[in-house]
Amino acid sequence: MNNETLKDRAKALLYEAERKKAQTAKAIRQYERRFYDNGDFLNEAEMDDWKSKELYAIDLANERDTVFNTIVRLGIMSQEEAANYIVAIGKELGLDEVRTRR
Repeated sequence: MNNETLKDRAKALLYEAERKKAQTAKAIRQYERRFYDNGDFLNEAEMDDWKSKELYAIDLANERDTVFNTIVRLGIMSQEEAANYIVAIGKELGLDEVRTRR
């Protein structure tokens, strides 16, 4: 397997990790807006779903870190190259916004 094929596969793994992160962050933001910004009451099922999405986001962060570190340690991509690719994906998926809690 040549280096370009490995890089393409590594990029696909990084992209998938960021895509999952974007979907989960979007779902979490919807709950945060309803609860914090709108002051809406969330029922027990919605609160449980929000909590599970927060925990899933932690799992996804760990998964992404593992993929990133493995790609760098195997020498498929440099740390800078992988980080720049993740930033580009984040911009494409709308993950580059700053989130704050109230």
